[in-house]
Amino acid sequence: MIVAKRGFIFRNMPLLALLFCGCGTNFDEILSQSLAATGRTALDIFLTDFANAVADRAEDDSDDGDDSDGDHGTGEAIYVSNGCGGCHCADASGGCALDAPALLDVEVETLDEFLRGDTPHTGGKYDLSDQEILDLQVYLGGLE
Repeated sequence: MIVAKRGFIFRNMPLLALLFCGCGTNFDEILSQSLAATGRTALDIFLTDFANAVADRAEDDSDDGDDSDGDHGTGEAIYVSNGCGGCHCADASGGCALDAPALLDVEVETLDEFLRGDTPHTGGKYDLSDQEILDLQVYLGGLE
């Protein structure tokens, strides 16, 4: 059995139909037999090809190599999982414990200095990457 590349039969269906139309066969019959042989309907083939094209385009658009943007969701996960809300409050307004300052609209450099740098931080130091610090800053900057 010859295995055709995805979409080959569907794309060449009109050509196949034209080849066999002159021998007394009905176009609809050929079309339905060809599709039945693949085990898929024309709609299945079309939707699969369309979904693959959309996915390829999304991958191309998202892979721009620019990591300068932080991720709000990841920043929130970092804030929650490290217990930052225990001192800085769940809404980062500050003052929930140990006279912790508000973290709303805090700069990346300030976060980095307190969480990884030499500036004392009552909550301790954290092993966060540059991207995680940026993610955290984006999350905090989005709070009101």
